[in-house]
Amino acid sequence: MSSPLKKEERPIGTVAFSIQPRYLCCPETCLSFCVECPAYPEHNFTSYNDTIPLRKQILNADTVVREAGDHLQVGDNFFCCTTPKIIPTEVDPLQTNSLFGGIWGLVSDMDQIKTGFLYTLNILFEQGLETRIHAKCNLLLNQQAVGSLSPLLRRKQEEHLEATDALEHGVKFVRIIPILLVWDRDLEGARESCTRARRIWEDNGYVMQQDTFILKILFLSALPFGLYTTGRNIDNLERDFIAPVPSVTPSPPSRSLRRNSSQSLRSLPRWPTPTRIPTSATTPS
Repeated sequence: MSSPLKKEERPIGTVAFSIQPRYLCCPETCLSFCVECPAYPEHNFTSYNDTIPLRKQILNADTVVREAGDHLQVGDNFFCCTTPKIIPTEVDPLQTNSLFGGIWGLVSDMDQIKTGFLYTLNILFEQGLETRIHAKCNLLLNQQAVGSLSPLLRRKQEEHLEATDALEHGVKFVRIIPILLVWDRDLEGARESCTRARRIWEDNGYVMQQDTFILKILFLSALPFGLYTTGRNIDNLERDFIAPVPSVTPSPPSRSLRRNSSQSLRSLPRWPTPTRIPTSATTPS
């Protein structure tokens, strides 16, 4: 059986691993990739019990988890977390791919995340979301545009009318929660990596924030099937955005292969035109 991991050489001495999609259907193989990553501290995650949910088998009971201000210590690694506060009004796959390291060869060597990182994009299909969008649109339409804030209010009204018009034409809306975790065995290395990641994201039009008090919640939410949507958990978390499905499609990262900084991209899909996201997706719900 071939390895589920494919090693990719990247610039500035870093190594990336990607899981081949056909192996994701097998939980045992999905968990076994941890053993092949050289920086992973544990080597006992190759077993899988099909009677226990996967999210309950990722962390062992003896795993040390300590929360300390701006970082989280899990085992021998220090984790830092950053999430978007504002996302750009237009996104495309090429821009999303640049969020996790420059793709333009030698000139992008400074735009690389040097430590391990995990990016999770949770997508929630919620009943009654259309009613919520209509209610917010009606609230904005009932407001009076007075003074210097009138242009901003009119622009929001137009964009929400555009969103409700898309609903009438059958466009589905979802809630998304992007989470980026970086980790390193050295605390200062993890903090530096988080700062670098925030700079890369903000260079692409995002406004980022480093999370502190809800680190454990975001850490669990970033793990496979670790997001709990019961009750008002998502509303209280306040890390979600409402966006139409056509705008969410370019949001997951697309992989591009490159041997080293002196060579160009080996494979680059044809990118669609940028997708515009209404205001309802650029502000937390």
